[in-house]
Amino acid sequence: FALALAIPLAEAQQYQATQLAWPWPSAAGPWAINDSGSVTGNNYVYTSRTGTFELPPLFGTNPSTGVGINSFDTVVGYGVASNGHSHAITYSVGTNISNGTIADLGTLYGVGSSYGWGINDLGMVTGNSTDSVTYYPDAFLYSDGVITNIASPGEGIAINNAGMVAGFPVVIDPYWGNYDLGFSYSNGVLTNIGTLDPSPDPSYAPPSSEVYGMNASGAIVGKSANSGSHNSAFVYSNGTMTDLGMLGGGFLGYGSTAFGINDAGTIVGESDTATAPSHAFVVYSGGTMTDLNTLVNIPGETLVRATAINNLGQIVAIDSDQYVYVLTGTQPVSQLIVRVPPSATVGVPVIATVAALDASNNATAAYVSTVHLTSTDSAAILPANAMLVGGPGTGIESTPANLLNPYGVGTFQVTFNTPGSQTVTATDTVTPSLTSSATITINSQVTPTPTPSPTPTPSPTPTPTPTPSPTPTPSPTRAPTPTPRPSPTPRPSPTPGITPTPTPIPIRAPTPTPRPSPTPTSTPT
Repeated sequence: FALALAIPLAEAQQYQATQLAWPWPSAAGPWAINDSGSVTGNNYVYTSRTGTFELPPLFGTNPSTGVGINSFDTVVGYGVASNGHSHAITYSVGTNISNGTIADLGTLYGVGSSYGWGINDLGMVTGNSTDSVTYYPDAFLYSDGVITNIASPGEGIAINNAGMVAGFPVVIDPYWGNYDLGFSYSNGVLTNIGTLDPSPDPSYAPPSSEVYGMNASGAIVGKSANSGSHNSAFVYSNGTMTDLGMLGGGFLGYGSTAFGINDAGTIVGESDTATAPSHAFVVYSGGTMTDLNTLVNIPGETLVRATAINNLGQIVAIDSDQYVYVLTGTQPVSQLIVRVPPSATVGVPVIATVAALDASNNATAAYVSTVHLTSTDSAAILPANAMLVGGPGTGIESTPANLLNPYGVGTFQVTFNTPGSQTVTATDTVTPSLTSSATITINSQVTPTPTPSPTPTPSPTPTPTPTPSPTPTPSPTRAPTPTPRPSPTPRPSPTPGITPTPTPIPIRAPTPTPRPSPTPTSTPT
């Protein structure tokens, strides 16, 4: 379901900013965007079909927190369990805001708390889980219902479709206390990725590295102490860690941090500049760090952090007033693509994603036409023609359609009603040569076989017992006359009473539990 395209190197381009209806303020911001343009972070999730809505609670009234999202719109994060502890969760977004499903992934030890940070398209999850003794986090891998410790102590942050995990173990040091050191984990092998400078200025920072993102090839991004007096964004690939530098110097000495990388190798994050503490940046594969504010025009606002990028080149960014944007390229349209899940069931709606791409296979907001969907299933229920637009939706606030921005990608609900291999095709209504198809296997609904009621066994007919012939009775000897037994005193009949009507037990509404602060994680610089 994820993109399977040959991805050329991306080049610097101009972007159009689409502001999402995201509850303000969003200082931490959303942390993930998938190839359908769906976004999650904090207590919310956005899809083009639902708009922005609050994640439901795992238990009680506190909303869950989303951290990552895969190609199938399954969110990973954490929620408050019935025992009051945070538990790692997944939440599968439905066709609307009311029919999603939430699942509790539990903990490593049956006690303590757990937090989900990353999820791949196979539903494998990584995160951390604490125990009730040391309270140190241990990194876990969750797969097929089994949760496994992979680094102790540590945190799993990202996972790709090959099952490779990136994260950082917690190093316990008598001088520095606790600090993080990045790792990769694959097939049971944990590899230390090192630091930019193994011996940084001892008056400033320990030799640490923190991981925040990973792509399909296993390239890892984050921040690490460098040879100067600050942290610096890095990319780690094929055993080598590369310093990405900063945007023109360190205004406050905070340095730079890389938060996301896509399969084309494009990296996003935040950096000090020579005159300001934080600007959002992008680094194209093989290129240099570029201030995103030079590539997009948002009147009166400055983008201070870019937190995620998808394989369509769409970037999630936050401005200085803590509003949330998705940045989409504006290059000319080269092709449409359509994606569907590999399989579905007759009569069960699925989501088809349609994207307009430029020559570099990035989504483009230059597409302002309308898409028409057809199918080889003549009985399929198909959506009306629509534009690929995004922005505020009905989940939190309603915005007139003419205020929605060209988004380069959209999602559509399709219901197939004929079993077998079926095709769905997206075609531009003005330029028919812009067309794309995808195949999906439709399975028949499984009708449960009713269990037959057991046939009652007939009761056997009793065999009559023969009556024995009477034995002659000898002449009786006169017995003494018995003393008559007194008749028992009749027991009085109970006085009929009135059966009381049961009094309904009032159901007390649960007392709202204060929203817990998330487990401290490494604060992005």
